[in-house]
Amino acid sequence: MKDPESKPEPAWAARVARARNDVAPPVDVEALLRAVRTATVAPRPGWLVELASLFAGSRAVPACLAATLLLGGVASWEAWSLWQALPWAEMIVETTGGVP
Repeated sequence: MKDPESKPEPAWAARVARARNDVAPPVDVEALLRAVRTATVAPRPGWLVELASLFAGSRAVPACLAATLLLGGVASWEAWSLWQALPWAEMIVETTGGVP
């Protein structure tokens, strides 16, 4: 059995040459770390600051008023639906002989 000749194809040799030329330049890691350590990071506001700015000053009163109206509307809706069912419940209690 003969070993195949170890001549690469021309297209493969061209790809290997391009890959060798495509290497990134060396990086000075020490200088990079010094730059990162000395850089200051701007503080980002947290969620509490954003929430406080949402209800700041002139927005607080309308926001509370809107929440109150929404809660009052939902509570009124539920009370009205229960009030409509009340006569039916009384009628059923009377026809069955009272509350057990």
